Amino acid sequence: MAFSLDTFAVKPLELKQFLDRYVVGQERAKKVLATAMCGHYTLLRQREQHKGQHESQEELLKSNVLLIGPSGAGKTSLITKAAQYLAVPVVFGDATKLTATGIVGEDVDDFVRRLYGTTQGNIPEAEKGIIYIDEIDKVARHQGMIGHDFSGTAVQHALLKLLEGTTIEMRSRNELSAVTLATNKMLFVMSGAFDGLDKIIEKRRGHTVGFAKEVTEEKKQGEVTVDDLIQYGFDKQFLGRIAAITSVEALSEKQLYHILKLPVSPVITVRQQEFEGYGIRLDFDDTALQEVAAQAYAIGTGGRSLHAVLEQLLLDFRFQIPSTTVTELLITKEVVQEPAKYLEKLLRQKPARESKRTREIVQAPVQQTVVEFIWKPDLYRVALGEAGVERTYLSSAVRYGLDKKILPQEMPQVIGEFEKAVGEYTTKIAQEQQYRLTFDEEAKRIVIDRALLRRSTIQDVVENDVMLYVGSYTKDLAGREIVITHQAMINPKAFVKGLVQG
Repeated sequence: MAFSLDTFAVKPLELKQFLDRYVVGQERAKKVLATAMCGHYTLLRQREQHKGQHESQEELLKSNVLLIGPSGAGKTSLITKAAQYLAVPVVFGDATKLTATGIVGEDVDDFVRRLYGTTQGNIPEAEKGIIYIDEIDKVARHQGMIGHDFSGTAVQHALLKLLEGTTIEMRSRNELSAVTLATNKMLFVMSGAFDGLDKIIEKRRGHTVGFAKEVTEEKKQGEVTVDDLIQYGFDKQFLGRIAAITSVEALSEKQLYHILKLPVSPVITVRQQEFEGYGIRLDFDDTALQEVAAQAYAIGTGGRSLHAVLEQLLLDFRFQIPSTTVTELLITKEVVQEPAKYLEKLLRQKPARESKRTREIVQAPVQQTVVEFIWKPDLYRVALGEAGVERTYLSSAVRYGLDKKILPQEMPQVIGEFEKAVGEYTTKIAQEQQYRLTFDEEAKRIVIDRALLRRSTIQDVVENDVMLYVGSYTKDLAGREIVITHQAMINPKAFVKGLVQG
């Protein structure tokens, strides 16, 4: 269902109750986020419906949110589920990849471009979307990247423009069309672990604090101040555009257990569906859930620990049980503690059944299969090298080959087809456009490497990484031959700008 501002009527309590179904704990964070999101879109709706009555309040004071807390506490889940319930377009970004405009890396404007892409070019919908930026603490001044132009301050200033409200020009791939998106109605949610911030708070308050400690929500409220964040390395103007600052807490063992008990557990449900596909019912008794939670808590990475424990626990069961006559699998505390022992006992009771497909495989001539490499990417990489795959492509070819289930000896042919596709695309451009496009050898390698890495096509890579920037300058480039170089692939915006100005 597409987002409609005209009919938006979600109340904060309603959204919070929805989040309760998927996110354990984090009561205050859920309240803050639900209030900010519902308030933002309600205010937008009011302004749209009563245009002309708010001229004296032209600037929209947005409810941008900052979530502070450790990884695995549910920050991303909060945003994902909230955006899902509101049917609002959302993009997720990583502040560690950001650089100031014009520098090699991800431009802050790219968040807006990606948001535009998620709406399939629906400008009004994109302009009311949500941009979520994780690891925002990494752009604090004292944690800036080496070199003046890469400083956290420069990135903060670039982000500030988006928060304040600016317009971003979207370069179209075809003909002369270009569109402009305004950011003044977009909602920004940022988050980070903020390691070391507790020391600043401790110094201010005169005693020890810690985000991982179990404290009441009332005590947590107001614990982080703007001054604390300024000392941490954030600009006062940047913080002035954040309406709500709240904390999320490290999950306790009890909360990890409750995640497993959710009606639709993000951890267990997916495995139950997998086993169900094999005709097997997978269940966990309460003692098993408590043991899984205890082991996950000991690992110390929050909700992500649950995935790690369950993946390790169920791996051999997922591999062996589908080929047996087992129709029900009950996981108990004893199974969690000694899975190999229980699996061995189960296989003695329910031996593997030989299917027609199994007999065909056994009777066929011995032959290498991709399955051999699924859990051994290092061996697949070695096999690629032996097959003659260039060193440049080894890492990306491993991901592409395993994902597409391609034998190592077949990958050189795949890469050869990609090389051919680059030439076919340049021919297509020469026929359809008023300029010619060629790639030097280094640029061609980058295109192929990206296609492999993204498990995509040459056309998708070129159109997203090159033509998105070139397409708007058809008239300026008419009659010219454009040679795409290594630098053009790294920073296409600057490359095209140099072409036009030159």
